[in-house]
This record gives sequence, C-alpha cells and structure tokens, in this order.
Amino acid sequence: MVQKHKAALPLLPLLETPKEIGEDGFVKRHLRRANIGAAQTPQGFAFPEILRAHEKAAERELREKFEYTDDAEVWGEFCGPVAVVKGVPENRKITFPEDLI
Repeated sequence: MVQKHKAALPLLPLLETPKEIGEDGFVKRHLRRANIGAAQTPQGFAFPEILRAHEKAAERELREKFEYTDDAEVWGEFCGPVAVVKGVPENRKITFPEDLI
C-alpha cells in the first residue's frame, strides 16, 4: 500500500461514539463513528517525503506551539492524503509499561 500511495496506516473502526469537547468542558459535537477510526501503528511512509515533512512540522511546532499527534497528521499537513488499510484489534499499541500487562 505504501509503494502505491506513499503513505498508509492501519485503522480500526470505533466501538464507542466519539464526542468533541469544547473549551467549556461540554460536548460540542456528536461525531459519527461511521467515518472515524482509531489509527494504529506501524504507519508507513515514503522516507524522503516524511523526513522533509517532519522538518517542516518541527518548524511549525516551535513557531506556533502546535503539536502533531502522529506521523499521519504530519504527512497530511505537508504531503497529502494517507491511505487506510483494515486494522487488527490484536495489534496493540505499546506506549506505557502497563500496556505490556
């Protein structure tokens, strides 16, 4: 998929209904899960392009105090669309030590 599109990530359908919360702490929008999913890793990208995109992202983060949450967001901002493949629930993200339990 990456060879064809230069950017791809696995995506899981959401089981819960997502809500966007406003700055006041109240639900701002009730989002439809049909077109929303949870991105998994690993995400794949053409290396020269993602490297340049991260350089641009780092400049923006310093200049505007902006924070990107993953490589796909960086790619989407500076390179273009990211293709999606079906995710696998068993592909659990390991970020914290308790994720290994």
